[in-house]
Amino acid sequence: PETKYGGNIVVCHPGMTDVAKSNDTIEWTENTNGVAKPAKTKETNSNLFHALASPVQPKLKTLYTFLNIGFDLSQSTVVEWEFDNTTFLQWDDENWSVLILNETNIDKGEEISFVNDGYQHLRLSRKLNNTYTLEGFGQSQYDELRDIKNRQLYGGGMRYATESLDFFGLSGFYEYEKQAINEEQSKELVETNIRLSTYTQLNFDILKHISIRTTSYIQPSVLDISDFRITNQTSLFLNITDQVFFSCSFEGSY
Repeated sequence: PETKYGGNIVVCHPGMTDVAKSNDTIEWTENTNGVAKPAKTKETNSNLFHALASPVQPKLKTLYTFLNIGFDLSQSTVVEWEFDNTTFLQWDDENWSVLILNETNIDKGEEISFVNDGYQHLRLSRKLNNTYTLEGFGQSQYDELRDIKNRQLYGGGMRYATESLDFFGLSGFYEYEKQAINEEQSKELVETNIRLSTYTQLNFDILKHISIRTTSYIQPSVLDISDFRITNQTSLFLNITDQVFFSCSFEGSY
């Protein structure tokens, strides 16, 4: 459910980033042509879910990297500066996959913070066969505007992959969250929880150059089943060339 701190949801699982299905790359997909860019935190709530990137079955030994650094400084009546960084690192071999994600966003003018958030995500996957994969993950996050001083997740589970690269997963995780409860941020609220996370990622080819990907989560609390979180992201992809595609996404959460 929504709180005064924004969507109270957990971070990072499959399919929360728009990547053309025919150009599936890096951790976000299965083939390795092209480069995919993660969504920015200040433009989306995706990083409030457990596991931003789409799942992938480990295969040949390969290293994938992506680094983006941006800085902007402007001055009119006030001085405003902006910094953002996205770092992606993934190593695969035939049976193992290691994923590291880091994202930082800062946007300040004078003494006012318009954006100040970030997260770090680590995931280790062990391929059992072409269908089943075990995974463990950990994540740390902060978001000043949502009064989230620190949110940490630790958990693991199993995912099932079909021949058409649809995914079904079940995992559990421990959640620790520290929130500021007044404007001076001198008082804090600490919450801990254990949640289940079920998710599906389905792909549909509509026409030769048009496809749809839909990803859904349900995350109930183990101790209170009425405390649950639901999200869905559905994306439409139009492949223009082998390297260029157009995408349109809808994301809803409760």
